[in-house]
Order: sequence, then structure tokens, then C-alpha cells
Amino acid sequence: MLNNEFTKEMVVAFNANATDGYDLGKDAKSPVNNLVNDTYFPLDGKNEYVISTLPFDIEKRIPIALKCNSRSSFKITVGSLINFDLAENIFIHDKLTGTYHDIKNGYYDVTIDSESKDRFEITFKNPSLTTADAEVLKSFTVFQNNESNELVISNAQLIDMKSCYVYDILGKVIFSKEKLGSNSQYLFPTSSLSDGVYIVKLKTSNNLEVNKKVIVKKK
Repeated sequence: MLNNEFTKEMVVAFNANATDGYDLGKDAKSPVNNLVNDTYFPLDGKNEYVISTLPFDIEKRIPIALKCNSRSSFKITVGSLINFDLAENIFIHDKLTGTYHDIKNGYYDVTIDSESKDRFEITFKNPSLTTADAEVLKSFTVFQNNESNELVISNAQLIDMKSCYVYDILGKVIFSKEKLGSNSQYLFPTSSLSDGVYIVKLKTSNNLEVNKKVIVKKK
């Protein structure tokens, strides 16, 4: 999502016979490359690509460029996965801040002032997470119960929860709750929500974040 105005879809495909550079018949250039605000894969340093095909490696870092000529906001997320089970997680790494953001279950929201070809990359690992932190994040279960119209959050390790935010797919805050405590389970009504995809963002008291996409569908 660019400036909350339009969405650009891009594709990463994996093929053992591809290379990390340009492959005829496997990679595709952007149909329009003169947009002021845009995103693309900088495969060859000259052209803008909307499809990138490459061999998979769990250590792979895939550059993604964001383009603008004035202050602009970008929201990046994984729209869908098709026949992909090679990695459990997908992140955007912001090399300027050194931070990793889960885009498989949530989105990365960033504002920049000019084109950036080298700042952002897609990764499948977050080395900033300790093993203990990763185990804490895995202990949470978040799902939408459409039978009872409830969002269900299970906190198996009784972690102290700082906040819970629910966003629509455009990034608008739909629901927020602070100081949740350390309950084993939380139930939040969703009967007032329209059918669609929502993003649940949980934050623990020591600032670990859990993101999860849920689908609300009225019975």
C-alpha cells in the first residue's frame, strides 16, 4: 500500500534452475516504470522488476526497492503464499535501523523521503531474536472463532501482555486494549466487524511483538 492510495502486487518465485540475477522467461519487468511512488525488485541495477524468480536458500536476502520523490508512506505485507512451505517466517529487514518486521502475519509500515534501493530486504530469519524470545512468540495462539464471533488469544506461558491492537488491512486501528495482564486466555467480541482480513498485533511487557492475520466471516 502506497500512501494509502493504491496497492502494488509483486511476486517472488523459487526455482532451482534460476539465478539471483535476471533470467529470461522467469523474471518480469514492471509494466510501468515512470511512477513517482512505486516498489520494485532491483535485479540488475538498471531495470525495475515486478516478478523475481530465484533459487531458495533459508539464508537468502532479497533486495526490494521503494521509490518516491517526496515524503511517502509504504505498507508491505505478504498477500498470499502459493505452494510455499520452505520457511516458517518472512521478514522485512530495515538495514538502516537494523530491525526485522514480520510481514507474513502483519505488515511493515515505513515512511521515507526519497528512493531507496539498498535499505530494505526480504529475509526468512530474524537473527536479532534470541532462542528464548522465539520460544515465547511461538507459545501464543491467535485465531478467529467465526462460530462464536470472537477473537481468541491463548497465552500458554502466562506472559505479561502490554497491549493488543487489531487493524484492518489498510492499517486503521479497529480495536485496542492496554495492560492485559498475564491471563491464560483472552476473548474479544468481533460481531461488529465486517467480513475481511484483520491483523492482530500483540506486545509483551518486554516489547516482544506477535503479529497474526485473521479472517472474519459471518456465519
